[in-house]
Amino acid sequence: MKKITILTSVLVLAACGGGSGGNGGSGAAPAVNPVVGRSAVTADVVSSNEKITSMASEILVAGDGSKITPSISRHASLSYGGQTYESYRLDDVDFKMGGEDSLVKFELNDKGQIVALTKMDRADDFTGDPVYDASQEGTFTRTGDTAFTKNLYVYGYELDNTGISDIISTQVDSQITADVGDLSIENIREKIKARINKDLNKLKASQPDNSMDTEIETARTNYLEQVDNMDIGDFNIIAETHATLNVEGINNGLRFADLGFAELVVKDETDANIIESNYSPYVGGYEVLKVNPSELGDTTVYEGVAIAGLDHKKKGYGSGIDVKEGVLLKQNNARLTVNTDNSSSLRMDNLVVDRVVATTSDSLVGEKWYDVQIDVAANGDKTFKISGTNNVTGYNLPNIADVPVAGVTFSDTNWKAHEQQYVQNYGDGDDGYRFSGTMETNVYGRNADDTEATARFSFGNEKHSDSNTKHDEVAIYGAFGGGVAQAMP
Repeated sequence: MKKITILTSVLVLAACGGGSGGNGGSGAAPAVNPVVGRSAVTADVVSSNEKITSMASEILVAGDGSKITPSISRHASLSYGGQTYESYRLDDVDFKMGGEDSLVKFELNDKGQIVALTKMDRADDFTGDPVYDASQEGTFTRTGDTAFTKNLYVYGYELDNTGISDIISTQVDSQITADVGDLSIENIREKIKARINKDLNKLKASQPDNSMDTEIETARTNYLEQVDNMDIGDFNIIAETHATLNVEGINNGLRFADLGFAELVVKDETDANIIESNYSPYVGGYEVLKVNPSELGDTTVYEGVAIAGLDHKKKGYGSGIDVKEGVLLKQNNARLTVNTDNSSSLRMDNLVVDRVVATTSDSLVGEKWYDVQIDVAANGDKTFKISGTNNVTGYNLPNIADVPVAGVTFSDTNWKAHEQQYVQNYGDGDDGYRFSGTMETNVYGRNADDTEATARFSFGNEKHSDSNTKHDEVAIYGAFGGGVAQAMP
C-alpha cells in the first residue's frame, strides 16, 4: 500500500495554523449553554476525568454570579447553600490548538465522564470570525485512561484541471478522510465538495486583493460539476489506518483551565508500521470563569508550565519533503505577567526537549531551544523576542540573524484572517522570508482574588528561494498555564 502522510489535519503540529481571541485576533466558538437539572458528578467520574485533565469536572454558577467547584461528596442536586446553580462541565470548554486554527472538544456521557474527543475545524469562508464544525475525521472514542482510537480510511480521486490555473489547482486536495470504509456515493460526493469549498474559500481569502475572485468561482463551478458526475468507481481507498490519540493533561494544579498535548500515532492496516507520529499542544478554560485583567487590581505574575511543539519542514532541496516533526518542548518555571491594562509578557528561558516521536532521535531529549519572550502591548501589538543559542540540532530558525534585538513586532495591519495569525513578508515571492506569530492570554477564576492564567502562542520563520521552489520553515507553537507566583520576580 502506498505510504503517505494523511492526518496532517488531525491534531497535527501545523506551523501555518495560528489562533485568535484573548489579547489578539478574533472569534472563538460560541459558549455552549449550560444544562440545568442534572445530578452532580460522582467520585469515580472525577477520578476518570483527572486522568486526562486537572480541570474541575463541574462548575456551578449561581444567579447572583457566585461560582463554586462543588465537593463530590455533596448531595447530587443543583440547590446548594440556599442558591440555585447552573451547571457547566468539560463539554462546555473549547480547547484551542497551539498551532492550528482548530478546537478540541471533549464529549461526555450523562454522568459527566469524558468518553470521546472531537476535533473542530474551520467551516466558514475564512474572511470573518471563525465558525467551527467537526473535522472530516470525526470523533475519536476513548478506549483507555488516556487513549482515543479509531480506524481511518483515505479516499483518493482525480479532478480534471483543464483550463484551471496552477495557482488554483495546486491548492485543491485530491483525497478525503473518513472513519467508514464503505461510504455511499452521496456521502463521498458531500465530503469532496466540502473539501473543495474549504480549499477555495481559503485561497480566495488569502488574496491581497480580489483580482482572482472570478477565476476561483469559475473553477469552483467546474469542480463541483465534476463531482456530481462522479460514480463509485471514480474513488479508491488509498490507505486504511489505525489512529491512536493519547491525550495527556499537564496536571499543574489548574482547576479552571488546563493545557496538555495529544500524541497522535497512525499505523498502517497491519498495525505494525508507523505512518505518522506527532505531538500537538492545546489549552482552554471555562468561559464562564474568565476574568478581565482590569479586575485584578494590580500587575499579577503567574508561574507554571509551558509546552510547545517544535516543527521543521523542508521542501524542494533535492530529496523530496524532509519533515522533522514531533519534538515536544517543556519548561516548568515559565512566567506570564498580566497587567491591568490588558498588556502581558510571557517569558520562556529554559525550553528543553521533553519528548520525541518514534521517528526522531531520542538524543535530542534535554537539549535547550532559544530563549523566547512574547510581549503584548495594551494596544494589542505583539513583539516576539528570540535570543540566545539553540542546541536542538536541526531546528535553527532559518533567518535568526534577521530577528531584531528588539524583536519582531506585529500590529493589527499584519493580521491575516484566513490564517488566524499575524504575518510579515520580506523580499519578493521568489526569494525572501516570512515571520508569523500568535499570542493569546486569558485569566480564569471564581473571583479576582482566586485566579489562574493561560497563554497560547506560536512563532514561525520560513525562508523561500530559487524562484520559490525551495521552502525551509521552523516554527514553535504551544501553551502556558499557571497559578499566581509566590513572589514577584
